[in-house]
Amino acid sequence: MPIDRGRATRTPFPDRHVWPLGDSTVNANQFADAHLEIGAGEEPKTFTAVSAPLSAGVTGGALGTIDANAFAGSTVWIIRIVVHHKNGRTREARVRLQLG
Repeated sequence: MPIDRGRATRTPFPDRHVWPLGDSTVNANQFADAHLEIGAGEEPKTFTAVSAPLSAGVTGGALGTIDANAFAGSTVWIIRIVVHHKNGRTREARVRLQLG
Protein backbone atom coordinates (compact mmCIF):
# COMPACT_ATOMS: atom_id res chain seq x y z
CA MET A 1 0.00 0.00 0.00
CA PRO A 2 2.19 2.88 -1.18
CA ILE A 3 1.92 6.21 0.57
CA ASP A 4 4.00 9.04 -0.84
CA ARG A 5 4.35 11.78 1.73
CA GLY A 6 4.01 14.36 -1.01
CA ARG A 7 4.47 17.98 -0.13
CA ALA A 8 2.36 20.84 1.04
CA THR A 9 2.20 23.49 -1.63
CA ARG A 10 1.22 27.14 -1.58
CA THR A 11 -0.28 27.14 -5.05
CA PRO A 12 -2.47 30.21 -5.60
CA PHE A 13 -6.10 29.25 -5.16
CA PRO A 14 -9.17 31.46 -5.51
CA ASP A 15 -9.95 30.77 -1.83
CA ARG A 16 -6.90 31.91 0.15
CA HIS A 17 -8.31 30.16 3.24
CA VAL A 18 -7.45 26.72 1.91
CA TRP A 19 -4.13 24.88 2.23
CA PRO A 20 -3.80 22.33 -0.61
CA LEU A 21 -1.81 19.13 -0.13
CA GLY A 22 -0.72 18.20 -3.62
CA ASP A 23 1.67 16.07 -5.68
CA SER A 24 0.90 13.05 -3.49
CA THR A 25 0.17 9.38 -4.02
CA VAL A 26 -1.95 7.15 -1.82
CA ASN A 27 -3.13 3.82 -3.14
CA ALA A 28 -3.48 0.08 -2.50
CA ASN A 29 -4.43 -3.01 -4.48
CA GLN A 30 -7.61 -3.17 -2.36
CA PHE A 31 -7.94 0.48 -1.33
CA ALA A 32 -10.87 1.12 1.02
CA ASP A 33 -10.51 4.81 1.90
CA ALA A 34 -8.16 7.48 3.20
CA HIS A 35 -8.44 10.83 4.96
CA LEU A 36 -6.31 13.70 6.29
CA GLU A 37 -5.92 14.61 9.95
CA ILE A 38 -3.93 17.34 11.70
CA GLY A 39 -2.41 17.57 15.16
CA ALA A 40 -0.72 20.55 16.84
CA GLY A 41 2.94 20.41 17.86
CA GLU A 42 5.88 18.13 17.14
CA GLU A 43 4.28 15.04 18.73
CA PRO A 44 0.50 15.54 18.81
CA LYS A 45 -1.43 13.59 21.41
CA THR A 46 -4.63 13.96 19.39
CA PHE A 47 -5.51 14.42 15.74
CA THR A 48 -8.57 15.99 14.12
CA ALA A 49 -9.98 14.79 10.79
CA VAL A 50 -9.92 17.69 8.34
CA SER A 51 -10.96 16.14 5.04
CA ALA A 52 -13.74 14.12 3.56
CA PRO A 53 -12.74 10.49 3.02
CA LEU A 54 -11.16 9.60 -0.31
CA SER A 55 -13.04 6.70 -1.86
CA ALA A 56 -10.41 6.05 -4.55
CA GLY A 57 -6.62 6.11 -4.62
CA VAL A 58 -4.70 9.15 -5.86
CA THR A 59 -1.52 9.09 -7.93
CA GLY A 60 0.47 12.31 -8.21
CA GLY A 61 -2.42 14.54 -7.27
CA ALA A 62 -4.11 16.37 -4.45
CA LEU A 63 -5.24 14.38 -1.43
CA GLY A 64 -7.51 17.17 -0.33
CA THR A 65 -7.59 20.66 1.05
CA ILE A 66 -7.41 21.89 4.60
CA ASP A 67 -9.12 25.09 5.73
CA ALA A 68 -6.31 27.46 6.78
CA ASN A 69 -8.28 28.39 9.91
CA ALA A 70 -7.68 24.84 11.17
CA PHE A 71 -4.03 25.82 11.75
CA ALA A 72 -4.83 28.45 14.39
CA GLY A 73 -3.10 28.08 17.74
CA SER A 74 0.26 26.57 16.77
CA THR A 75 3.17 27.19 14.42
CA VAL A 76 4.01 23.49 14.03
CA TRP A 77 1.50 20.94 12.76
CA ILE A 78 1.62 17.29 11.79
CA ILE A 79 -0.55 16.34 8.83
CA ARG A 80 -1.39 12.66 9.03
CA ILE A 81 -2.61 10.70 6.01
CA VAL A 82 -4.54 7.62 7.16
CA VAL A 83 -5.21 4.86 4.64
CA HIS A 84 -7.52 1.88 5.18
CA HIS A 85 -7.14 -1.32 3.17
CA LYS A 86 -10.12 -3.58 2.46
CA ASN A 87 -8.38 -6.36 4.44
CA GLY A 88 -8.62 -4.22 7.60
CA ARG A 89 -5.03 -2.97 7.72
CA THR A 90 -4.36 0.72 8.34
CA ARG A 91 -1.28 2.66 7.33
CA GLU A 92 -0.31 6.25 7.86
CA ALA A 93 2.25 8.81 6.75
CA ARG A 94 3.03 12.08 8.48
CA VAL A 95 4.21 15.42 7.14
CA ARG A 96 5.53 18.19 9.40
CA LEU A 97 4.29 21.69 8.59
CA GLN A 98 6.09 24.76 10.00
CA LEU A 99 4.17 28.03 9.82
CA GLY A 100 5.53 31.52 10.30
